[in-house]
Amino acid sequence: MLLHLIQETARHTGHADIIREAVDGGTAYPIMAAAEGWPASPWLEPWQPAA
Repeated sequence: MLLHLIQETARHTGHADIIREAVDGGTAYPIMAAAEGWPASPWLEPWQPAA
């Protein structure tokens, strides 16, 4: 249970991220990947707004 709480806390990275995730579905790492131009990989796709 503790590891799950750590994972969820890291994933949401704060209250503003939780609200944004509820609005547009983006989470911290895919949005960072899109903003910083990270290449797509099998485990991480950069975030793109829904069309």
